Amino acid sequence: MEVESEKTDSSSLWANPDGTFTLETFAGPLRVKDGGTWRPIDTTLVPDGQAGLRPKLTPADVRMSAGGARPFGEVRRADRSFAVSWGKPLPAPQVKADTATYKDVVPGGDLTVKALPNGFSHSIVLRSRPAKPLEITLPVAGKGLNLSEAGDNGLNLHDSTGTLLASAPAPRMWDSTTDPRSGEPVHQMAIDTTVKQTPQGTVLVLKPAAGFLSDPAVRYPVTIDPTSTLTVETDTWVQSDIPDSQRGSTELKAGTYDGAHIARSYLKFRHVDDLRGTTIVDTDLRLWTFWSSVCVDPSAGVQARRITSAWDPDTIKYGSEPATTATGAVTTKTAYGAANCPQDFMHWDTDAIVQAWADGQPNYGIQLRGADEKDASTWRRYYSSNYVSGAQGEKEPALSVTFTYKLSAPSGLDVAPRASSDPAVGTVASLTPTLSAKASDPAGKPLDYTFEVTTADDGDVIATGGPKGVASGATATWKVPAGVLRNPGSYRFRVRTTSQTGASGWSPSMAFATDVPTVPTSLATGLGDPSAVVLSAVISRPSGQPLTARFYLFDSSGAVVGPSPLGSSTVQGGQRAALQLAPGLLTAGAGYKWQVEACTGSTCSARTTPVAFTAPQPVADRPAQSTTFGADVLAVRSAKTASDACDGTPCPLESTTALQVGGGRISTFKADLGAIPAGAEITSATLDLGTPVCAAACPATLKVSAYELSDDPAADASGADASSLLLDEPFDEADLTSPRIDITGSVQGDRQDGQGFPELALRVTDPAAPEASFGSATITVVYVAPAAPGTLQNVSVRAGDGGALVTWGPPSESTGDARITGFDLDVLNGSGSVVQTLTPSEPRAVVTGLTNGSAYTFRVRAVNEQGDGAWSTTSVVHPQAVPDRQSYVDAVSQYLDSREGIVEGRFTSAADAIAKHDQSYRFESLIEADEQALLAAKSEAEAGGGAQESSTTTLSDPLVSLSADGTTVTVRATVRQSRVLRDPTGEKTTQEEENPSDYSFNAVLSGQSQRPDGSADGLAGRTDGDSADSQVYPDGSVTADMGEDLTVPEPGDAPEGTVSAASVSPSGIASWAVKHWKSHQEYDNFWHRGGDCTNFASKALRFGGGAREIRNYGRTAKQKRENQNNWFWAAPVGKDSNTFVIVTKSMSHMSSRHRIQWRSTFSQVRPGDIMYWDFDPWNNNGPDHMSIVTKKTASSERGIFYTAHSYKVVNKRVSDAKESGWRIGYARLVL
Repeated sequence: MEVESEKTDSSSLWANPDGTFTLETFAGPLRVKDGGTWRPIDTTLVPDGQAGLRPKLTPADVRMSAGGARPFGEVRRADRSFAVSWGKPLPAPQVKADTATYKDVVPGGDLTVKALPNGFSHSIVLRSRPAKPLEITLPVAGKGLNLSEAGDNGLNLHDSTGTLLASAPAPRMWDSTTDPRSGEPVHQMAIDTTVKQTPQGTVLVLKPAAGFLSDPAVRYPVTIDPTSTLTVETDTWVQSDIPDSQRGSTELKAGTYDGAHIARSYLKFRHVDDLRGTTIVDTDLRLWTFWSSVCVDPSAGVQARRITSAWDPDTIKYGSEPATTATGAVTTKTAYGAANCPQDFMHWDTDAIVQAWADGQPNYGIQLRGADEKDASTWRRYYSSNYVSGAQGEKEPALSVTFTYKLSAPSGLDVAPRASSDPAVGTVASLTPTLSAKASDPAGKPLDYTFEVTTADDGDVIATGGPKGVASGATATWKVPAGVLRNPGSYRFRVRTTSQTGASGWSPSMAFATDVPTVPTSLATGLGDPSAVVLSAVISRPSGQPLTARFYLFDSSGAVVGPSPLGSSTVQGGQRAALQLAPGLLTAGAGYKWQVEACTGSTCSARTTPVAFTAPQPVADRPAQSTTFGADVLAVRSAKTASDACDGTPCPLESTTALQVGGGRISTFKADLGAIPAGAEITSATLDLGTPVCAAACPATLKVSAYELSDDPAADASGADASSLLLDEPFDEADLTSPRIDITGSVQGDRQDGQGFPELALRVTDPAAPEASFGSATITVVYVAPAAPGTLQNVSVRAGDGGALVTWGPPSESTGDARITGFDLDVLNGSGSVVQTLTPSEPRAVVTGLTNGSAYTFRVRAVNEQGDGAWSTTSVVHPQAVPDRQSYVDAVSQYLDSREGIVEGRFTSAADAIAKHDQSYRFESLIEADEQALLAAKSEAEAGGGAQESSTTTLSDPLVSLSADGTTVTVRATVRQSRVLRDPTGEKTTQEEENPSDYSFNAVLSGQSQRPDGSADGLAGRTDGDSADSQVYPDGSVTADMGEDLTVPEPGDAPEGTVSAASVSPSGIASWAVKHWKSHQEYDNFWHRGGDCTNFASKALRFGGGAREIRNYGRTAKQKRENQNNWFWAAPVGKDSNTFVIVTKSMSHMSSRHRIQWRSTFSQVRPGDIMYWDFDPWNNNGPDHMSIVTKKTASSERGIFYTAHSYKVVNKRVSDAKESGWRIGYARLVL
């Protein structure tokens, strides 16, 4: 039975019924992984869909011309390519199997191009003698590759760092006369070859000797062979009259046909080192013989000898060959391929040679030579590992070994540190992870471990190592060296052991992918509020899963300020994390620096370069005006609160002109302040009760308490009804010495935020207090009148290919708090003329239609109902062309399609998706790293019969930019995705997402072999566009109060209980969320705080569900925002309550005020419920995310769907987003 997990491109392993194993290994690849399935190499030429030809299936991406000016042969690999052209248009070729023939490219001559597994060979076949000396010039083009001459007219191919990637022997030519002894041309000769650099590029110049071509003994046709192929295989041959290495040849030779021409072949088989410490049972070395000098060898035969010194297939030469040993040598005398005998395999029983390797001798390979190199009957010609003809047949050199292991394979493979708490997702948060395994020796001997790390896609070994002398039964660990893994990257590792007893086989491989936090970007210091400076940055990891930002603050001398780290914030990867500095931490006017790092668990990125700032001075009070209103603006109702106060029944609330308290009485009131202009910024609002009137003298100790209500009392409500609606605590109290009540919050809600004036209540707490009447109450309001917006801050521009991205922050301080209704954006050319005008509704715009290389500036202003703000102007930028621009946009689309296709089953694996997208080389590392999580999502979606049925993805307004240092290409686009999900009952749900996003592609600079930060080439990940563009993003920035219980109770551990709901509409909450899920325009302060998850969910509760605002706790505006009792939205930037916009504060408020009832079972969950997400519950720092349940099809997280910001999504299934270890609490809003 074949062990499928051990199959590679050049080897197979079988487990035999008798307990032995058989390894069959080849000197080069004979199969290719296609869509996750190994398939034989097939070099048969077919159309490539791009007006060219390609072989059906080969390890290299080989392309050939179908006629015209394109190169006749090209090899591509990722971002590198090598191509050879004819220099002028070619005719359409005649195609037969793996060969294309271009007729009459020279007088009396054809060009033939043959596809090979790792490249192509080409030759010019002269049918007749040329009339004059021939010189052939072949243009050569290399992307990331350079062609040069080697010794003896050979050719070498190097990368940009000078590393030799491939080589070819010296070009040769030969005629059609065949020596019957050797089967080779009688007349052959090397060709004078030169590689030249011209203004048009590199050319290969071939000058066949005129004397050879004109020699009457030379029989035509004559083949001029510039190069067989630029190959990477490890078999070759040398010959006494052709001394340089013939690496890349499609044949191997051994022996002699005349005692003078002597050939030897050298082979090295892959995976032989896997046999170390085993017992060799049987072996078979086989080579397909297509020519022999005799049919039956009468004498010496061909000998296989073990090579005992190192050799290089590029530089080996006849006479300068590696050492060999006669010990264990084996000779075979069979002969095939002669005139009277068919072609067939020759076999050598190489048990002794392979056992020597198994016993620890180095594997330098095998030499084939004539056992007697004077014996003309020893001549043999074999197919090499480069031989192929159409569909690949296994005629390449092969070594079959049957063996037994002496030790059991290691088990318990693991990798740390994990980047995910889900054991099914093997992601690691380090580029130097620790691998571990355990094994035992039956004799209790210490064990030496070998860990082998390979790439997941092609199985290339990239690191090996391991500890020695580990006690039997103990766990062995090994740390992957630095510089080996990339981020992201997808890998596998396996382990084997050796001891004095023997060796084990390889363990089954364990897959893992790197998911390491990257250095934070887009750092911003929010100085708009001097009392609440905010530090923020975008933090990312390839998977986009949550991670934590840790902030560090220093004074100008470098001394640490506050604890280290100062604080932290956990967000989804690719989003902005922020920390609001505590009041009093900074000294106004002093200089500071801060840094941030991104972490998952104990693994962190490097810290950012320090950002310097000066602590702002307190803002001076702005010009304000004051208006006092009389009692006529008050609408007062009053009644006694006892349930039997009116002849044994409750007393109705009745209109009155005076505020009455005491004597068991309550008064409620509203105020009509329409004289204050809407949009005014309310600085303060005070209700002055004036002098009370009592039946007797009013007691000096009389205290009046002011309350907010959970709802406005009905028109026919009683005093008892009003009393039952009072919140638990008064928001203010007044006595006769200072009979003033602060009602600023209510007036702000009315005039500033447009929410109306909520009914308030007054009463005294002393039941013995006499009745007191306040008939001369006044309200004094201090406010700043609304005006046009101030100048927009932090306007920035990112130039791209044919366009630019312009972003901006909130306005500077302006008079009043009128809402921003939009923006004006002008595009100015180099002479200052306006060439485009846009009216974006969001604080960003992608401008297209610009000319690359031309100068542009941009000016932008905010607009509100009061007028237009002042212009802010950017610096001059010059859009620049990005090479292969569209390919990067296509790569983003194909990457997103690959993700969806794996979940839907359209692609069986990452490899399958890679094979079916032409730009996959730009994202293969990332999709391979995503693979395990995507397959797990597929399994989760299909659990119980559900599935993700289909999806569509579109990118709008794409802008492609190149960083100044040339290392990063960024694609900015608005990505819209729609998915159709089917649950086990057959019900279908459409899930949608729409988000501006940055997709960054890494590139290696010329002269470097890799990026210094270890990041992988190609697509590195996604950054949320809102986060990247925003200037300050304080969601989650205020840490939870220490000691406060912020545990998120999941269904199953949530408390049971019932609470009667007030006038709250769950359906309204869900409907509002679905309606507004992708709208920024709904949020008046969207550039600063709106659009985040908590603000969005709170607005759904407030505006969709009718949840009551609470505004009046605290004296100052800052105290009102920070007081846990308050919960309110505000139109002005940053002036809503912390409980409205910060998730920890939201849950604390909702729980402590008994405004929510936790769901104890999934069956209780309903659309309109609140969801609090805790990504790291073990830290006990409260929830990290908030969303709204908007659909339910089953009583499980597979049947519950949610809608949320900051990453905008509607009707996403909870089970598709929730990771192992996360906690999600579901709560019903009841107040």
